[in-house]
Amino acid sequence: MLALSREEFESRALAVGDLWLAAVLRGVAVVILAMTLPWALPLAGAPRSWFVVATTALLVVAFAAVLPAVRRADALLKELGLECPSCGEELVGGGRSEGSRHHKVLATGQCPQCGVQLLPPPAPGMAEPRRDPRAYFYFLAILGCLVIGVFGNMWLSGLSYRRADEQRCARWLAAAHSPVQRARVERLRPSRRSKLTCGEVLARAAQPRR
Repeated sequence: MLALSREEFESRALAVGDLWLAAVLRGVAVVILAMTLPWALPLAGAPRSWFVVATTALLVVAFAAVLPAVRRADALLKELGLECPSCGEELVGGGRSEGSRHHKVLATGQCPQCGVQLLPPPAPGMAEPRRDPRAYFYFLAILGCLVIGVFGNMWLSGLSYRRADEQRCARWLAAAHSPVQRARVERLRPSRRSKLTCGEVLARAAQPRR
């Protein structure tokens, strides 16, 4: 048996779950920044090599933001008595497919792994285990970060590629020394992904920004 009441076990399990979700949210947010913000560097005139440096640095920051919280959550499982004293199984965690482990413990009073009795069996008519309302906030926040990251990445990367095409066409045109060469450059496409010729790219760049 655990040296905890059902209420203490449930409160501690929810606290550890919040810590895990907060760590995941921080990690997702920094990873999204790492995959999005470096696209702004070429727009600011920074060398293309800075893109890789900035992405790598931000991914390291993401790892550093998550790791301490994950290690803290693992340590809390032992400190708060949320491991089975018989088999060592963690009594918190689990996904939607297998169900939350701490809910299974509260429903049966037994370890989901070895079946040893950890808590008194629930009395007839006992209330269902609580659902942490903060978990929904974390899930929505993670989803919001992913949506913002996808659209932000598409927008900034599109601007960055557009600027690169303009600069490439301008270099080619500057290197052309005759009307024939300039006409040839204007018919070229600056990259495989571009649907416009250099003439169209430079004409678009010359238009006033709205």
